[in-house]
Amino acid sequence: AMAMLCEVDAPSMEEQESEDVAVAAAADADLVLDLCVEKDHDSELCTCRSIKNLWTLRRGTAGARRLRGVLRWQIETCTKASTSPSGLSHGSSPAQLPPRLRVLGFCEESNVSLAEIVEPVTLRHLKHLEIHRVLDYSVLPQFVALSTLRVHDGGGVDAAVLADVLAISSLRRLEIQGVRFDTWTTAVRRLALAERVSPLTLLWVWDAFGDEPSADEFPRHTLLPPSTFVTLRHVAILSTRDNVPSTRVAQPQLEGFGSDFGDSDCTALGATLGGSLQHFQCTHYRRSTANVAGESLGAYCNALRSLGTIDCQGLADAFLRRCSDDGAKPVGLRFLDAAFDRLSPDALNTMLPEARVIELVAPTLSRTTPTLFRSLFSLRRLVIDDVTCAGALPDSFWGSLADARPLEELTVRSGPELPPLTDVAVPPHALKSLWRVTITMCPRMLADEGTWRFLWRLPALRDVATDFTPDAADAAVAALRACVAAGHVSGIAVASMTINDGGHLTENPFPSGQFNQLLAATTSLRELRLFRCLGVPASCLDAIAGPELLHTLQFDESAAETSTITRHATRFRSLRVIIFPGGPHVDAAEELASLSRACPLLRTARFASATSALRVEVRVGTDRVSWTRAQSSTSVWNRETALCVRTASLLTE
Repeated sequence: AMAMLCEVDAPSMEEQESEDVAVAAAADADLVLDLCVEKDHDSELCTCRSIKNLWTLRRGTAGARRLRGVLRWQIETCTKASTSPSGLSHGSSPAQLPPRLRVLGFCEESNVSLAEIVEPVTLRHLKHLEIHRVLDYSVLPQFVALSTLRVHDGGGVDAAVLADVLAISSLRRLEIQGVRFDTWTTAVRRLALAERVSPLTLLWVWDAFGDEPSADEFPRHTLLPPSTFVTLRHVAILSTRDNVPSTRVAQPQLEGFGSDFGDSDCTALGATLGGSLQHFQCTHYRRSTANVAGESLGAYCNALRSLGTIDCQGLADAFLRRCSDDGAKPVGLRFLDAAFDRLSPDALNTMLPEARVIELVAPTLSRTTPTLFRSLFSLRRLVIDDVTCAGALPDSFWGSLADARPLEELTVRSGPELPPLTDVAVPPHALKSLWRVTITMCPRMLADEGTWRFLWRLPALRDVATDFTPDAADAAVAALRACVAAGHVSGIAVASMTINDGGHLTENPFPSGQFNQLLAATTSLRELRLFRCLGVPASCLDAIAGPELLHTLQFDESAAETSTITRHATRFRSLRVIIFPGGPHVDAAEELASLSRACPLLRTARFASATSALRVEVRVGTDRVSWTRAQSSTSVWNRETALCVRTASLLTE
């Protein structure tokens, strides 16, 4: 944002309004600010204040013409008479924003009057609008250039306005929440009677149609008549009542379809959607219909590229088995997301040579499952979470990852029956792109030395998150020694390490000695986060090799006192963020003074403070350093920068 709002080489108004299409396109604004909501101000990662301060300084300069939009704008009462200088803060005026705004989104706390806040010139140019609880929906049809509209309180929209919105000639994507069934059908009927056509290509409706009648009370295409929605290609109608089958909404020209109707009439689902379907998402299918729906999709929708299911009682399993002919043919899925589903050995034997992302959440597996799919030549991301299995899975389960050479991220959580992922089953040198690995609550995997040999030998590993139980600690240290002795590695090259103390599960003390050995072997550690590590002593920080590199340190639920952690953290001269455990309240001035002297680059500190002050000044040598926080109830302190000082000076002028 600092660079994007700079005046240097900023586009001129003449260039942005040029009749030359190439000149206008090159000078068009391209910066969108995504603000945090008020409840996130206590987060150590909150950058909202800095963004607001920067805009306060730059809003009157040529650099402001680079601003394309603002998302999650928090505002309660917003009128042109508002006098807030920043134009981005709570209760501020959109009149302070550039007139050629393209993107505008309000956060959910906002009650907005569009007629009062939107400049006429903005009506002509705005392309993306996201609103909550608008007081005057009748203004919506005046946004003549709108291409994307998100309405989070559709219950307040009347049928006449909705009909006009559906007919906006530039509108291509509509997402609406909570719209009533009678409102929707009346709006669609008005369009049909007037022979108006909606240009929508994507429609997403959720938490809607709560007043919906039974399925036999309206004809097949009442919701989406093809003569009205001629260009519609993607439809998702979710979180509605389940008394209408998907076939009442599905159309053969659709490329994307999602529903949670439950489908009492699902035998024709695949035939209705046809071979053009590329994306399918569904939730809450009953066991009695899930298999039929899955087989129907597998038989007719062989062009499917993404499949997402939540609690569909075997739909994904039936689709994979039918589409692959029980593993004999490859399936062209690129994205597979199956949650709370039962997957058979035959389904997991499917060849997925084009799959980029596979996410299995709370799957139920058979202990006879030999492998996790086959031919994973394109896999980039794999997530397996909360596995249920009647027995231990075989060691061959992970063997298919040997083909996943593009794999970048691997996440495995809560899988006590999962086998070790060893360097024998999957050669680490084959996964040259795997840089992030998370393995938690998988005792069988982490207690095996082979899993840690696999991790330490990964050539691109930079981010690792894992449990550190006594068994896991012994295996990790033994594997590191073996890898160093064999000449495979000289140390641990990870930049980010997140440790979860498994002692709360085993009731064993934290293995501090082994943890110190691992920290001593790190050569590039930038971030260290310790979660639920009650037994971790603050002295472990002394073992970190290369203390000048560490810039983020987080203790969570540790028994170590804040002052003790501070004393051991004085080695980290490049530290930017430090997060202390809740612990007892400490004197803010004393703590911040110690941190300011030891860590000159520190910008954010979180700890329980004994003071109610919002601002603390400490002396560091001959300089004064100021720390501030948003509210007396928050524990996050931010160092006052030159940008903050300049903004405060501007606001007092």
